[in-house]
Amino acid sequence: MTQRWSELKRRDGMLYQYRGRSKAPQLTIIGPLPHMQVTNGLYTIRIEMKDGKRGRATGVIMLLDGQIRGGDTYFYYTGSYSFKNGKWRGDLITHQHTEAVGKNLAFGGREVSCGFTGVYSDGEAAVEGTALVGKTSVSFSAVLKLQAPF
Repeated sequence: MTQRWSELKRRDGMLYQYRGRSKAPQLTIIGPLPHMQVTNGLYTIRIEMKDGKRGRATGVIMLLDGQIRGGDTYFYYTGSYSFKNGKWRGDLITHQHTEAVGKNLAFGGREVSCGFTGVYSDGEAAVEGTALVGKTSVSFSAVLKLQAPF
């Protein structure tokens, strides 16, 4: 029986052809999807601190023509991003807007600069980044999901 080639678009923004149903199908990279772009809109964001730092946050973020605006319970974010072929990068600054009584926030009381890189596709994005908290670097990861396109 001849197996057909099928196309698969993956989260890394690449288009693959695959054959077979096994756990390790044969893959051939066709290339980046040129039409993939970051969709302007309102996203939910889930952030997790790494490198032994405990911390997570959920909030909303707006991506609009290279600009970032958003926030969560204690912080708001401003920044910018660029993208090409399913990959994107950017920087943002977090500012605390509400005092966290009884909580020890990793970014508490500071203006924190962050840089990130990641992948996007079909209204979802994932990033890995580093935040400079005082003189300490803190790694983080985040997942964004499009809720309302503009």
